[in-house]
Amino acid sequence: MICAAFACAATEARAQPTAAPVVVLWGAPDASGADAALTRWAQRRGLAVVRELPATAEATTPTAAATLAAGRAAYRALRLDEAARALDDAAALAAESGGAGLARGDLVELAVLRAACRLARGDEGAAWDDLLAAAAIAPDRPLDPAAWPPRLVAEARRAAMALGPAVSLELVVTPPDAALFVDGEPLARGTVATTLRPGRHLVRAERAGFAPRGQAIVVAAGVARARLTLSAVAPPTAAAIAARAAMARGEGARGEVLGAWIGETDGGGVALHLAAIGVGGEPRGAAAVALSPALTDGEVAAAAERLMPAPPSAPRAGGVAPSPTEDPAATAKRRRARAWTIGGAVAGAAAAVALAVGLGVGLGLSGSGLGVHVDLRGAR
Repeated sequence: MICAAFACAATEARAQPTAAPVVVLWGAPDASGADAALTRWAQRRGLAVVRELPATAEATTPTAAATLAAGRAAYRALRLDEAARALDDAAALAAESGGAGLARGDLVELAVLRAACRLARGDEGAAWDDLLAAAAIAPDRPLDPAAWPPRLVAEARRAAMALGPAVSLELVVTPPDAALFVDGEPLARGTVATTLRPGRHLVRAERAGFAPRGQAIVVAAGVARARLTLSAVAPPTAAAIAARAAMARGEGARGEVLGAWIGETDGGGVALHLAAIGVGGEPRGAAAVALSPALTDGEVAAAAERLMPAPPSAPRAGGVAPSPTEDPAATAKRRRARAWTIGGAVAGAAAAVALAVGLGVGLGLSGSGLGVHVDLRGAR
């Protein structure tokens, strides 16, 4: 009965071989380079690295870019009512997201298309507001007379001339190293001051580990200020990280996992969070490396090594790391081949020493033909 139990356990172990650890990077790449440093550490250890980009609420909603494309197609087909509805939806999505997925030229086209639909339907006041919005975004970009009706081109030129002088705008963002976008164009990271023409503009902030945020602002005379505060996304669960690692390994393979994600600290800062997960999916330890411009690869590697130290059999610098999914039998075969290689080198060195000793040194092959025996009795 005991033998049968051991046999069952052995069969289960063969069905679920233990593999090398897998590193799971959760979320988008971070501009700080902390996750890139962790990747380099994992590669030195010979560990597999996978990235998981979980779906966000923003990614699952209709995009301004797709809605703009639908409105453009309807306008060109002269389905003006349909075009107006799609373009209004695109403008609302752009304002809510701060222009996510749209470049400056797209925002100008959106405003001009709305103006064209409104002019065609006799709503001149609303068309003028749209042309002012287009001019505020790109005052030095006149409309192409070959692409737009003459009246629309003339009204757009008049709107650009009606704009007042540039206005100062200060953008404050939290966390302080988030990337800022204004009217679809990247501006800088962190709090920044810039100048814009008066009118309606779209601002947006993004950072790995945080939900992006955007809004529409109206810039008028004087110094305008806008603040964007990002909220940290929920960290991944140990089960989610382990499931992603299992997917990377393939069915039946088990092993430890090191999960990593960017998130907030208790003190309001931003850190690279690390979590070690055991073979059975149980949490084994956690660490956080605060992000700063002075962060080094060594600090990231040290934190990772504390959570997942290299086993005694792991290769040192310059060694050959086993594949994370290598079969144990293949590993043993590779080690035997390396042992014979080392044995051959030692045998060659021994033969050279024997020749240097001179007379009285006898060299002979063992009976098996697999080794070299060096007899030094005649030299004593």
